[in-house]
Amino acid sequence: ITELLLADDRALLAHTEKALQHIINRFSDAAKNFGLNISLKKTEVSYQPPPRVAYSPPHVSIDRTNLNAVEHFAYLGSVISNDATVSKDLDNRLSKASSSFGRLSKRVWQSHSLRLSTKIQVYRVVVVPTLLYGAETWVLYRKQIRLLERFHQRCLRSILGIKWQDHVSNEEVLKRASLPSIESILLQVQLRWACHLTRMEDVRLLKPVLQRAPRGES
Repeated sequence: ITELLLADDRALLAHTEKALQHIINRFSDAAKNFGLNISLKKTEVSYQPPPRVAYSPPHVSIDRTNLNAVEHFAYLGSVISNDATVSKDLDNRLSKASSSFGRLSKRVWQSHSLRLSTKIQVYRVVVVPTLLYGAETWVLYRKQIRLLERFHQRCLRSILGIKWQDHVSNEEVLKRASLPSIESILLQVQLRWACHLTRMEDVRLLKPVLQRAPRGES
């Protein structure tokens, strides 16, 4: 049983439904002792079944009120899915990055008073981090990387004023923008985070969780 705490958001993790109910009971009692109320509407439960095990919604409650069982939920800006994939989170990041890019259309991308290098820099420090927020732990398939690359290309072509009929290759677009591919940026982000992880003290919760081998393996 573990718990992750940040500000007023808390995620409670357990291997079994019984263990989760136990820790929630203890957490609820502790909250009452401090005069705090847990929002039952905002509290959700998600169950991640083992491979080849059929999904069944968990039954966990607080003060005899059953908590809403969901297949995915938002936590600290990321979407956590019970199937252990990043598909929902990826869709969420693409939506937010697209919105971020659109809001800067008139003031930045279409502005004639800003240099191209300035526009590219704004794109790199605003839109790309929005797109890759939480990507340090992503495990992506090739088709998902292609989705990210298409978004990257679409944005850069808009900034550079390149139309489809101009027949400019993706490599040439990256060269004109002086930017690497999204896959290269993603690998840099994940490598930087992996180096940070190895430097963590062994007592930090994140380190043993991510370095633990699956059951049955050594």
